[in-house]
Amino acid sequence: VLKREIPEGWEVKSINEVCDVIDCLHSKKPDFCYEDEDSYLLSLENITKEGYIDISEKYYISKKDFSEWTSRICVKENDFLFTNAGRAGDMGMIPNGIKCAIGRNITAVRSKKINPYYLRCFFKSLYMKEQILNNLDKGCFFMSFNVRSITQLSILIPKEENFHKFISFCEPIIKQLNKNNSEIQKLTNL
Repeated sequence: VLKREIPEGWEVKSINEVCDVIDCLHSKKPDFCYEDEDSYLLSLENITKEGYIDISEKYYISKKDFSEWTSRICVKENDFLFTNAGRAGDMGMIPNGIKCAIGRNITAVRSKKINPYYLRCFFKSLYMKEQILNNLDKGCFFMSFNVRSITQLSILIPKEENFHKFISFCEPIIKQLNKNNSEIQKLTNL
């Protein structure tokens, strides 16, 4: 499936088997409206090329709009966001402490059967970049990476003993990177 040899005992699963894929609303972007600190939506600009979520500039919306824009999903810690247009196929992982709506041209992926820290590493791997490039929809004016494209992705899952060793190694590192990134954003705002 991945067009390469897979070690014995490892598996390849469809992203739909291990994750929920949730599309954004395709409505007109709501007007900017600050009612409280927690009612905002993320846009493409909030997803960095490195795979982080930058909330130094929030797009606030009314509580009513927030309720509508979170009707499909209110993204939270360890969810993944994929950009559908512009920088099609870029991915960011939601860090601790964020619960918000997603704007247009973003698809959320929520792990249901696999450790999100493994997914973070796999989604940033060369294997995934190759799959994304092969699944981009090429239109007349720009490329897109929509829900249909995302559901075509395959996830390589190591055998259990390797998986647990990898998670025990990478999870604390990713948590520290997320914490550092959050602190950098706070310092930048100051």
